[in-house]
Amino acid sequence: MQIPRLFLSVCVAALVLAALTGRADDSAAATSTQAAKPANTRAAKAEMKKQAEANAKALKEAQKQAKAEAAANKKTGATARKEAEAKTEKAKPAQAAAQVQPDKKATAFKRLETPPVLISSDKTQRLEQLLRKYKADELTPTEYQKERAKVLAQP
Repeated sequence: MQIPRLFLSVCVAALVLAALTGRADDSAAATSTQAAKPANTRAAKAEMKKQAEANAKALKEAQKQAKAEAAANKKTGATARKEAEAKTEKAKPAQAAAQVQPDKKATAFKRLETPPVLISSDKTQRLEQLLRKYKADELTPTEYQKERAKVLAQP
């Protein structure tokens, strides 16, 4: 499949125009920043150094304070732990008294009555014998199912 030359030339022209307008925007931004720059760059650099040093000092002081607070928290943490343990020791008898013993009668399950068996005693005996033979591997599963179906189908 071939792309028409006219289409390609239009695309190239669009890309070139986009690049030119982008450069024009950049040059306008560059002139505005150059105008905003102070004439004395040494003074600006010195000011930046002062700010960096001040920031470094503030950071060191903050780290010192954090270390001091951590040490204080360790000391107070031990006393706070002891106080919390004392409170829990006092609360244990109250919690034990508050717990209610479950009623055994309410939690016991009632035994459900099973419906009466509709199979005669003769059928149940034959089914039990059949099951014993199956468990002793005298019958295959398919034979067991066939024999069971025959026993249940009889009146």
